Amino acid sequence: TKAYPGWSDVVSHLRESFSEDIKFVQIGTEKTSEPIAGVHVNLIGKTSLKEALGLLANTAFHMDNEGGFVHAAAAFGKKSSVVFGPTSVDYFGYPSNLNFAPLQCGDCWWSEKTWMMMCPRGASTPVCMSSYDADTLARRIYDWWLGHGK
Repeated sequence: TKAYPGWSDVVSHLRESFSEDIKFVQIGTEKTSEPIAGVHVNLIGKTSLKEALGLLANTAFHMDNEGGFVHAAAAFGKKSSVVFGPTSVDYFGYPSNLNFAPLQCGDCWWSEKTWMMMCPRGASTPVCMSSYDADTLARRIYDWWLGHGK
């Protein structure tokens, strides 16, 4: 319920905007991560937690759904672009990040014990995670990066 389905399109748009000096690297576990098309390096299931944290500590910028890696990046003083859905942007968001609050629904993480497995409203794809257009996200991330991310 916490996964934005359009990351491949966001990466595609951003690769068109950024110079080739910017490399997109995906980290995560095989159990919970879906490969993102267009990344330069896919490290799903290929790093230990310590190695993944090392990558975050040395990254220029982190893009993710709200979760543990966003909090780790913040602990290292790194900025992130974060798509929120069932979790609260007011509670879990960092002012230094580019936070995308859900356009519809959202902030339901407290309402059902099963919120991580299924949408409390019964949607097969939670509206809170699928309402953002990838092109809009990419443009806002790129503009924010030019003004704040460097």
